[in-house]
Amino acid sequence: MLINGGLFVDAHTHPWFTTPVLKSPIGGLVTSLAQRSRFAFAELMKPLWSKDYEVSPEEIDELRDAIGRRNGVATLSKSAGFVDQHKRNAERWDLGRLFHALKDTVSFHIVGSKDDPFEWRQAVAARERLGAKGLDVRILPGGHLMTSEHPELLAQIIQEAGPQQ
Repeated sequence: MLINGGLFVDAHTHPWFTTPVLKSPIGGLVTSLAQRSRFAFAELMKPLWSKDYEVSPEEIDELRDAIGRRNGVATLSKSAGFVDQHKRNAERWDLGRLFHALKDTVSFHIVGSKDDPFEWRQAVAARERLGAKGLDVRILPGGHLMTSEHPELLAQIIQEAGPQQ
């Protein structure tokens, strides 16, 4: 199951105020500050949820605890080159090639989110390009972290897929 990921290199873009800024020297400063400050971390991460979703302080703390271990927040700027890596490895990481090679042996489920400012085109592209038998594409409400906005919808998809024989 692929959730809100960079599935196709040509549909893999990020707004200027996110990954491109994270890759810059400013991104290093911001993530270093966010590693030490709960407020800075919250401001950096809030765009991951949809605008209508009221993120609780507990959700921010849970995400900070998960990402912040071993200086993880500060390293976000260093890992922001993943879009460039995707472009360099486009042929090897091409979902279409993988899908056509494995669709008879692997169950493919792609879940995207309607209000994701980062990967919203990916699930749509999968449906348009691969809309073949054996591919389950769902677009759920919510932002990039729709998994925390609507975990019950994701759980329903997993239950529907059931164990593969």
